[in-house]
Amino acid sequence: MEDQPLKNAVTLWQSGASLSQVGEALQTALRANHWSPLPVAHLSDSGARVLQDSLSLTLLKITKTAHPPTLTLDLGLFFNEELGGCSCGDPISATPAYRQLSLTLDLQSAAILAVNL
Repeated sequence: MEDQPLKNAVTLWQSGASLSQVGEALQTALRANHWSPLPVAHLSDSGARVLQDSLSLTLLKITKTAHPPTLTLDLGLFFNEELGGCSCGDPISATPAYRQLSLTLDLQSAAILAVNL
Protein backbone atom coordinates (compact mmCIF):
# COMPACT_ATOMS: atom_id res chain seq x y z
CA MET A 1 0.00 0.00 0.00
CA GLU A 2 1.46 3.36 -1.05
CA ASP A 3 1.60 6.10 1.55
CA GLN A 4 1.60 9.62 0.11
CA PRO A 5 3.72 11.44 2.76
CA LEU A 6 6.39 8.78 2.41
CA LYS A 7 6.11 8.74 -1.40
CA ASN A 8 6.67 12.51 -1.46
CA ALA A 9 9.80 12.13 0.70
CA VAL A 10 11.18 9.39 -1.58
CA THR A 11 10.52 11.50 -4.68
CA LEU A 12 12.21 14.52 -3.09
CA TRP A 13 15.25 12.41 -2.15
CA GLN A 14 15.45 10.99 -5.68
CA SER A 15 15.50 14.55 -7.06
CA GLY A 16 18.73 15.25 -5.14
CA ALA A 17 17.39 17.20 -2.17
CA SER A 18 19.52 17.36 0.98
CA LEU A 19 18.90 15.20 4.04
CA SER A 20 17.57 18.20 5.97
CA GLN A 21 15.21 19.18 3.13
CA VAL A 22 13.82 15.64 2.92
CA GLY A 23 13.48 15.49 6.73
CA GLU A 24 11.64 18.80 6.86
CA ALA A 25 9.27 17.77 4.07
CA LEU A 26 8.69 14.40 5.73
CA GLN A 27 7.92 15.98 9.11
CA THR A 28 5.51 18.49 7.54
CA ALA A 29 3.68 15.78 5.61
CA LEU A 30 3.51 13.36 8.56
CA ARG A 31 2.29 16.07 10.94
CA ALA A 32 -0.47 17.00 8.47
CA ASN A 33 -1.39 13.30 8.32
CA HIS A 34 -1.48 12.98 12.16
CA TRP A 35 1.82 11.05 12.04
CA SER A 36 0.25 8.16 10.16
CA PRO A 37 1.73 5.64 9.22
CA LEU A 38 4.27 5.84 12.08
CA PRO A 39 3.52 3.54 15.06
CA VAL A 40 3.21 6.48 17.48
CA ALA A 41 1.40 4.51 20.18
CA HIS A 42 4.39 2.15 20.44
CA LEU A 43 7.13 4.78 20.84
CA SER A 44 7.00 4.90 24.63
CA ASP A 45 9.07 2.33 26.51
CA SER A 46 7.21 3.02 29.74
CA GLY A 47 3.69 2.43 28.44
CA ALA A 48 2.90 6.12 28.74
CA ARG A 49 0.72 7.93 26.22
CA VAL A 50 2.66 9.76 23.52
CA LEU A 51 1.46 13.35 23.04
CA GLN A 52 1.27 13.68 19.25
CA ASP A 53 1.30 17.49 19.34
CA SER A 54 4.81 17.34 20.80
CA LEU A 55 6.29 15.04 18.12
CA SER A 56 9.15 16.24 15.97
CA LEU A 57 11.63 14.28 13.91
CA THR A 58 15.15 14.45 12.62
CA LEU A 59 16.07 12.42 9.57
CA LEU A 60 19.37 10.87 10.62
CA LYS A 61 20.29 8.83 7.55
CA ILE A 62 18.93 7.44 4.29
CA THR A 63 20.26 4.13 2.98
CA LYS A 64 19.46 2.77 -0.47
CA THR A 65 19.77 -0.89 -1.45
CA ALA A 66 19.66 -2.08 -5.06
CA HIS A 67 18.38 -5.64 -4.65
CA PRO A 68 15.60 -5.43 -3.67
CA PRO A 69 15.22 -1.71 -4.40
CA THR A 70 14.53 -0.26 -0.96
CA LEU A 71 15.16 2.90 1.00
CA THR A 72 15.70 2.87 4.76
CA LEU A 73 14.94 6.07 6.66
CA ASP A 74 16.57 6.31 10.09
CA LEU A 75 14.55 8.78 12.17
CA GLY A 76 15.15 10.39 15.53
CA LEU A 77 11.81 11.20 17.18
CA PHE A 78 11.44 13.71 20.01
CA PHE A 79 8.18 13.76 21.96
CA ASN A 80 6.54 14.15 25.34
CA GLU A 81 4.88 11.22 27.01
CA GLU A 82 2.07 11.58 29.52
CA LEU A 83 2.60 9.61 32.71
CA GLY A 84 -0.12 8.96 35.24
CA GLY A 85 0.60 9.33 38.95
CA CYS A 86 0.99 6.45 41.39
CA SER A 87 -2.39 7.12 42.97
CA CYS A 88 -5.65 8.78 41.99
CA GLY A 89 -4.62 12.06 43.61
CA ASP A 90 -1.30 12.41 41.79
CA PRO A 91 -1.23 14.78 38.83
CA ILE A 92 -0.46 13.56 35.34
CA SER A 93 2.92 14.75 34.13
CA ALA A 94 4.51 15.10 30.70
CA THR A 95 8.08 13.89 30.34
CA PRO A 96 10.35 14.48 27.33
CA ALA A 97 11.47 11.36 25.48
CA TYR A 98 13.50 10.31 22.43
CA ARG A 99 13.30 7.21 20.27
CA GLN A 100 14.97 6.08 17.08
CA LEU A 101 12.97 4.39 14.38
CA SER A 102 13.91 2.87 11.02
CA LEU A 103 11.44 2.59 8.17
CA THR A 104 12.30 0.37 5.22
CA LEU A 105 10.35 1.40 2.15
CA ASP A 106 9.85 -0.04 -1.30
CA LEU A 107 11.70 2.41 -3.54
CA GLN A 108 9.00 2.51 -6.24
CA SER A 109 5.78 2.69 -4.20
CA ALA A 110 7.09 3.93 -0.81
CA ALA A 111 5.12 1.12 0.83
CA ILE A 112 6.44 0.30 4.29
CA LEU A 113 8.19 -3.08 4.25
CA ALA A 114 9.53 -2.98 7.82
CA VAL A 115 9.46 -0.81 10.95
CA ASN A 116 12.22 -1.20 13.53
CA LEU A 117 11.96 0.54 16.88
